[in-house]
Amino acid sequence: VVGSKIEHNRFSGFEIQPTARLWWMPRPHQAAWVAVSRAVRAPSAADQDLSYNALAQPVGGGLTGLVRLIGGSDLRSERLRAYEAGYRVQPLPSVSLDAAAFYNSYTDLRDYAWGTPFAEAVPTPAHFVLPAYAHNRSHATSWGLELAANWQPVPWWKLAGTYSGLALRIQRSGDPWYGALILGENPSHQAGLRSQADLWHTVQLDAAAYYVGALSVLRIPAYTRVDARLAWQALPPLELSVAGANLLDPRHTEYP
Repeated sequence: VVGSKIEHNRFSGFEIQPTARLWWMPRPHQAAWVAVSRAVRAPSAADQDLSYNALAQPVGGGLTGLVRLIGGSDLRSERLRAYEAGYRVQPLPSVSLDAAAFYNSYTDLRDYAWGTPFAEAVPTPAHFVLPAYAHNRSHATSWGLELAANWQPVPWWKLAGTYSGLALRIQRSGDPWYGALILGENPSHQAGLRSQADLWHTVQLDAAAYYVGALSVLRIPAYTRVDARLAWQALPPLELSVAGANLLDPRHTEYP
C-alpha cells in the first residue's frame, strides 16, 4: 500500500506526508508487516503569537523575574520519519500474539532559547522578563517495542495483555531545561492486563490493571491502577452496572 496526504496551510504552505506499507502472510495464521511514513506538525497561530509567563522567581533586590515563552513568526513544521515492523501469529484458535517495533526520527522540533532580559513596568509591580524565544533547532530519536497477547481459555472468558516500552533521546536542543522536560514527560514502560467474563447469559464481570512508569523530571512516581465493572442485562433495552476505578488507592498523581 502506497499513499500520501497532501495539505496546505497558511503557516508553512504545502505539506506532503507519504506512507508505504508491506503486508506478508507466509502462512494462514501468521503475518508480518513493515511501514515507512513521513508526518509533520505544522505551526499554528498559538505557536507564532505565544506570549506566556511560565514561571516567576525572585532575582534579587526585591524584584521578580518572569520566564516568558515567546513564539516566532518564522517557525517551520516539525518533521517525523517513522519506521515500523510487526509480526502477528495465532498458534491456537484461542491464542493470538502481536509484536511491533518502531524507530522515529524527528527534525526541526520546536524548542526555546534564552534572549536578553529586560525590565517591564506594566503590569505593576516592576519586574524583569527572562524571554525564551521559540525556534526549530531540536532533533530527537525514539524507539520502542509494543507487545499484545489475547487468550480465551474458555468460551465465556477472555484475557488480554499489553506492554509498551519507549526510549527517547534529544540530540540537540536550544536549552537543556527544555530537552529535559520533554524527556521527563514520557513513561518508559506501560503495561496492562484485562479480563472479560460472562458469568451468566445476562451478567458480565470486567476487571483491568494498568501500570504506568514514572515521569522522573516531573517527579511523578510510577503507579498501578485497578478498575472493575459488574453489569447485569436485566432487559434487552436495560443494563444495570456498578463500576469502580482506582481501587488500590484513594488518589494518585498522573500529571502536574
